[in-house]
Amino acid sequence: MSAHITRSKAITHNGQTWFINSKVTGTYTHTMKGILDQVEAMLSHHNKVLLIRFDLRQPTPKDNSEHVSKFISRLSKHIKQKYKLNRFGYAWARELEKAKKQHYHCFILLDGNKVQHSHHVMDAAKKYWEVYYSGSLHWVNYHRLTRDDHTALQNAIYHISYLAKGRGKGYKPAQAKNFGRSRIRNRQEKVTLAIT
Repeated sequence: MSAHITRSKAITHNGQTWFINSKVTGTYTHTMKGILDQVEAMLSHHNKVLLIRFDLRQPTPKDNSEHVSKFISRLSKHIKQKYKLNRFGYAWARELEKAKKQHYHCFILLDGNKVQHSHHVMDAAKKYWEVYYSGSLHWVNYHRLTRDDHTALQNAIYHISYLAKGRGKGYKPAQAKNFGRSRIRNRQEKVTLAIT
């Protein structure tokens, strides 16, 4: 992860400027741009996207991030099969502060034409995390995104920019990652997102 942190209230990426939550500890620009890439890529393939934001907590710390990658893989396989999806976008950020237990902030991106509610997705995620890792999942929020609704996009981006915040990223073993995300690529055809 790039060590550059911005304390600006906005970030410009791919010709568009978005307001972000950079209060107090700032925002990792590299992480934030990776998040924006995945939101933009999903919206290039689907005119509607369901973004679901949640947190994962675990009883004991881990010295790597393999369990989160396996959790995402299991959840992705299940959701793709159930809804007949071609894509499953995601991002997660590991946090560990001196006074708190290790935890993860996450969001997933799904084709909003096929998945219109978060209930089954969160039930499956909760089951996988609790059964395999004895942790707890806390549902936070969801956003319904469309290419032509700039306000909804801006609200979602401000919300998920929390994953890129500077605080809580320094306390980790060398083999653990602070951040992970999907690698969905944009469609070759240019798709324009709403700009105000």
